[in-house]
Order: sequence, then structure tokens, then C-alpha cells
Amino acid sequence: METLLLREPGIRPIPEVLLNALGDSYATFESLLETLSGPEFGFMPHWSFYKDDKAWLCKIGYGKKTIAWLSVWDGFFKIAFYFNEKTAPGVFKLNLSASLKEAFRQKKTTGRLIPLEFKIRDKFQLPELLEVARYKKNLK
Repeated sequence: METLLLREPGIRPIPEVLLNALGDSYATFESLLETLSGPEFGFMPHWSFYKDDKAWLCKIGYGKKTIAWLSVWDGFFKIAFYFNEKTAPGVFKLNLSASLKEAFRQKKTTGRLIPLEFKIRDKFQLPELLEVARYKKNLK
């Protein structure tokens, strides 16, 4: 069973806390945030405790635009990108696996948005995630 972590408002997601929560996937997490905040992307991660989710979440932004949401689970992390009716068709043109595209096709909308979610455990999953991040960054 998947367990959402970082549920205590008084315990900030500092590196030691994240290392303890993510275990073996911490190095992948650290590498991803370094890449996303580096010169190619220029994204800004911002951690906040959200009372409605009762957990710390990381909003990954670019200027005023929200690119994705990151949550920490027991041994892995999830990143969710959200698309609307206008931008969702572009996802199918990206260099992504057929299984990921099919999972996206079958996702139910959240309000007016369609989520594309990645469960990341190791670095081999990052190329597809970065492909989606590039697409999301360049949307108008």
C-alpha cells in the first residue's frame, strides 16, 4: 500500500527528513530537483504544508506558472503535471512510452484538468518526466 509521508506541519522537509522518507530514491530526487532548478529549466521548487491534503507538497513553478506538484511517499516520490483540454493533446506527441500515454488517456479529469502522474523510484524514469517538463514550460 502506498503511504503519503511528510504529514506533520511542524517537521519541515529538510534534506535529512527527505533522505529518511525516500531512502534509495533520494539521490534521484536530489538529481531531479538540481536539474529542474538549473539553467535549462529555471524552475523554482517551493515547499508548503497544505491543510486540505494534510501534507507537505512541493509546488514547482516557472515565473507565475505552476509546472507540477511533488509529493513524498514511502520510498518514492510522485510528480503530477496537469493539462487542460487545449494542452492535453500535445502530450501524445511527446516521446513517451505507449503505457504512459495510455494511462494519461484513461485518467479522469480533476475539475477541468487532466493529471499526468509519475511515480519515481530511480533515475531511469527521469527522461520521460523531463520531456513533459519541457513541454509544460513552453506552453503559453
